[in-house]
Amino acid sequence: MYEYNYQRMQEERREQYERRLPHDPVEQAVLAERIEYLRRNAHLFNRMKQIIAAECVVAGNDERPVHRLVESPEMEELLDEFQKKIFAMTVKAERINELERKAPAFAGAIPVSGDQTA
Repeated sequence: MYEYNYQRMQEERREQYERRLPHDPVEQAVLAERIEYLRRNAHLFNRMKQIIAAECVVAGNDERPVHRLVESPEMEELLDEFQKKIFAMTVKAERINELERKAPAFAGAIPVSGDQTA
């Protein structure tokens, strides 16, 4: 029960943050900068391609079709979108925690840069 309540609380915090995000260009810039940093330094994209190629190979079979699939533009696009979603979720969770540490009184109402009421 505790785990469910904690998960629900986290979801509510994220939903509240995401509702306020379109109205705060400063916060949008912070997220974009952090996501771009992860994209440049995490090397997740290449690791995902390696994992897919390694897991799809069957001993004794030709590996070229698997490598063509992994290197195809469609797979590149799919993995890029997947990576963006992972990084966005990670950065948002970190940012929510960061904002709440700065202003614990606002744990129920996440302050954003342009918010005058918080």
